[in-house]
Amino acid sequence: KDVGKFQSSFWLLTVCCLVVYGCVLPFNNVVSTILLERDYFKPQTSNKCALLHPNYCQNSTNGVNHYCEDGHNWQVPLPDFVDKDKVVCTDKDYKKSTGDKCAHEYCDRENSASKTAATIFSIPYFMSATLSPFLG
Repeated sequence: KDVGKFQSSFWLLTVCCLVVYGCVLPFNNVVSTILLERDYFKPQTSNKCALLHPNYCQNSTNGVNHYCEDGHNWQVPLPDFVDKDKVVCTDKDYKKSTGDKCAHEYCDRENSASKTAATIFSIPYFMSATLSPFLG
């Protein structure tokens, strides 16, 4: 009975909270991956992009061929014997294995891109935290 006595401003605030927690926050979780892959850790545009010697790990003498996009926001090609789908740069066991030695540059770029995307996505939360006391 008493629930019906709340003012319309209470119900408006309740609906706003439900929208934020039900729509905006899940969207932010999904879009961070999209932002990462679209802007900061992009897959190569050419299927011909590869290492000069694809059977060896990337190093100072085994760079990428001319089909590869250059820049820190592009994924680097991996040797033929390393499956990109099995590269898990955040897994400690993977880092200790041989795969990490050949995916070192790939993982460095992925980690750097993840940090950049996280920084970009922290801006709205920071603005909300700092402006909420002043704007209500």
